[in-house]
Amino acid sequence: MLNMFLIEQYSNGKKVVLVVDEAQNRTRKVLEEIRLMSGLETHKEKVLRIILAGQPELKDTLDSPHLEQLMQRVRLRFHIGPLDRREMQEYIERRLSVAGRENNDLFEDDSFDAIYLFSGGVPRLINTLCDTTLLCAFADDIHTIGAEDVITAARELNWEECEGKTDVFEQLQQLELNRQDPADLHVSKIMVRADGKVIDILTFPLGRVIIGRSPDNEIYIKSKFVSRHHAQLVSDESGCVIEDLNSTNGVFVAEKQVKKYRLHDGDVISLGVHELIYHDLRKSAEIDDDKDNNADERDAAVDKP
Repeated sequence: MLNMFLIEQYSNGKKVVLVVDEAQNRTRKVLEEIRLMSGLETHKEKVLRIILAGQPELKDTLDSPHLEQLMQRVRLRFHIGPLDRREMQEYIERRLSVAGRENNDLFEDDSFDAIYLFSGGVPRLINTLCDTTLLCAFADDIHTIGAEDVITAARELNWEECEGKTDVFEQLQQLELNRQDPADLHVSKIMVRADGKVIDILTFPLGRVIIGRSPDNEIYIKSKFVSRHHAQLVSDESGCVIEDLNSTNGVFVAEKQVKKYRLHDGDVISLGVHELIYHDLRKSAEIDDDKDNNADERDAAVDKP
């Protein structure tokens, strides 16, 4: 029946595309059936094109030696990473346009900053946050969405950025300052360690950093003990907070499991067999300033007659 349908469409000059979403969750048997379907063709060309879409785990699935024959039929791979601030706004406006919104006046400019701050540019998180924001706006009869509306929606999702809305608005203001003055971007450093060996050192600005097994995270940890989006680090003017994103194996600081914890310089975060050592670069700068000041005082004392 499928073969007849495909040949009929081909005869009418139409191309058939099969899109398999969440393909990383399909069984080996199903993927093998998809491979067999990909072989349907005329004497000139194939009559069925197949797109496998899914999470980053799909790459590991396709690379399995059991699916070597399927991999031989894959012509192109494409990975969508986190969007930057401009791309995220264009993405949201495009989705609104497709949904029938003629004007780009539903979201105010500061709302896009808030969406980016909470989502990190990850499309799936952008979708979830925007859907919740629109639902909350509808319930409250709000016609134009601002940063505060986005923050309210994030609270509904338990996406806590920090302890109060004031801190979030300070972060939004800092985002604007960062765009104007890139010299002062990085405020925290994370040293990633496994089996006692340092495998990565990363620095980050104010804002939100996602830790997890998915390659689209800012801190990517490839481990079966780490969830796809395991935890987040949120830095503001007052410091840095780590928050568990409902991970499977939890987040530990100083061997104690935490849901949300304000970090101190030198704290060791344990995620499975990996350790993340947090350093507050602002503290280091303060120490260097104190050393310089003490040195100046000693020089002054020596020069004193």
